[in-house]
Amino acid sequence: MRLWPIFLAAAPIAFGQYPGATKPTAAWQTGFDSITVKDAKPFLETLAGPMFRGREPLRGDYGLAAGWLAARLQQAGLEPAADDGTFFHRFAIQSSSVDLSKSSLLGPDSQVVVPCGWRFSVSTVVDGTQELPGIVFVRIPSGGSLKPDQLKRLAGKIVLLRASPQDTGNLSQALRAASLVPYAVCTPNGRNPDSVVQSRKSTSIQGHPDPRRPVMTSLSFSDDAMSSVAKVAGAGLFESGSLSEPAVEPSNVTFKLSAKLDVTLYPSVNVVAKVSGTDPILSKEAVVVGSHLDHLGAQSNGTYFGADDNASGCTANFFIARAVVLNKIRPKRSVYFAFWSSEELGLLGSYAFVQRPTVNLSDIIAYINMDMVGRDENDPRFKSVAAENGKMVYPSGVAFNSPDFLKVLFDANKQVGLTLKADVEDRIMRSDSGSFAWKQIPTVKVFTGDHEDYHKTTDTPDKVNFEKMVNIAKWLYLTVQDLASGRARPRWQPSPFKPNPW
Repeated sequence: MRLWPIFLAAAPIAFGQYPGATKPTAAWQTGFDSITVKDAKPFLETLAGPMFRGREPLRGDYGLAAGWLAARLQQAGLEPAADDGTFFHRFAIQSSSVDLSKSSLLGPDSQVVVPCGWRFSVSTVVDGTQELPGIVFVRIPSGGSLKPDQLKRLAGKIVLLRASPQDTGNLSQALRAASLVPYAVCTPNGRNPDSVVQSRKSTSIQGHPDPRRPVMTSLSFSDDAMSSVAKVAGAGLFESGSLSEPAVEPSNVTFKLSAKLDVTLYPSVNVVAKVSGTDPILSKEAVVVGSHLDHLGAQSNGTYFGADDNASGCTANFFIARAVVLNKIRPKRSVYFAFWSSEELGLLGSYAFVQRPTVNLSDIIAYINMDMVGRDENDPRFKSVAAENGKMVYPSGVAFNSPDFLKVLFDANKQVGLTLKADVEDRIMRSDSGSFAWKQIPTVKVFTGDHEDYHKTTDTPDKVNFEKMVNIAKWLYLTVQDLASGRARPRWQPSPFKPNPW
């Protein structure tokens, strides 16, 4: 395949794209000027073009994109920073489904209470027999509601619920208001109470199940399967048809799931490169910049090219990396540039990395995540229109995990002039940023907001605001240089989310 050209020199441009920006620090000017629309536009158009068909991670299209990107990084002068001196951090995605003919819900003495099939269904990533969380049987007569002490008994439990749709919704609201989270709430299928919603395939990292996720998901019981379980548990009120008050009956019986899985493994890779720091001591520490390379790929209704989600983040990431290499003065700390696989499947690539990192997690002083940085927010939920958001970006989450890091971001923006907007919700766990925040690393999710083409085939390069994307790359390049050039480590200082933190 013909190598995609990398321009190792760029014509000087004005130092600030937006009014009011100040001149960048002279030591970082060369790299800053190297980030241009001229170079970024064809790069993104290739990533989000027909060659890679949307970069779906369970197909070869993603692998082609990963190989192409690794070649570009090597050509730009980055060092490999993954397995065995390569750019590829390898792992296997495990896709599993329950073999219904060989799986059952078990009661005392391992007796089969309900076989998997048309009466009971569940998804899991664990092959073999496992104990279910406690089961609580709840029956709510029409118009009834649970008392606070009854609600508390549902936390962390599998709730088998018989209630009207309205009372079910009221229960969900009451649980949210009390910050109580059941393991699962199961009601008979409203369309057909004698059947179930069949289980779906589950994805995980082979050998590294995620402890943050329930081992069992998508539990579904038919009405008569609930009766079978209630009979074994002795939940008589659950079966009563003449209740005047809500009934909550915790089970003293231990139920187990015996699951036989059909498993398919898909090898995948993250692409990881670095620029080594120059200081003998500080070079052991690292700033990590990440963006997910995968998207939804070619499907029956067309190709999901993912220009904004997330060719934009990967393009910005690449040109930040190239700028650090091109700059005359190299940073004291090392800087890692990661391009994650399988974010769309549940942050799997970044999770695989923090499970088996190629740099000590304790040495990572900050993580910058770019996910959708190429559009102008157009979101009616927040009365936000694209015409008013031409230079707006969310530094999401960072205000609630590291105010020190937030200050660095604001300082760097003085030299670019973007509008840094406080996010309307805490989205730190909704992208690969969540994998690093989970490990208590100061983290920001850089994001330019939702729009009408999100997860649609219409998310194409022609709609990208390239000037804005490039200026975000310039801003984060300066942030990286500041963090990596000897500034004190940002502190991890988590706090609850609140609107308008600045």
